[in-house]
Amino acid sequence: LSGQRSSFRKLEAQSAYNSLLHHPSSFDVESLKNQPYMNEKMILMYDRWRKLLKGFYNDKTGNFDCSKIPDVYDSVKYDLIHNKHLGLDMER
Repeated sequence: LSGQRSSFRKLEAQSAYNSLLHHPSSFDVESLKNQPYMNEKMILMYDRWRKLLKGFYNDKTGNFDCSKIPDVYDSVKYDLIHNKHLGLDMER
């Protein structure tokens, strides 16, 4: 679990990160033994949340897009139901 958290922190540090730019063999498989629901890759889960949060909050204007609230709710509910075993949290 701590390996997964450190992997997310490393990814957050890379501002231009995109999972499509990396070959799957470069991922640390040992730290990802507890896979997300339906074998979704952690890197794709990260990209899903990154895209969602990027559309939800605009850094330039400091405004939230309220039309994205149902999408955020659905993603939170999905991950709480299906990926609870991963023990992910919202820490930075």
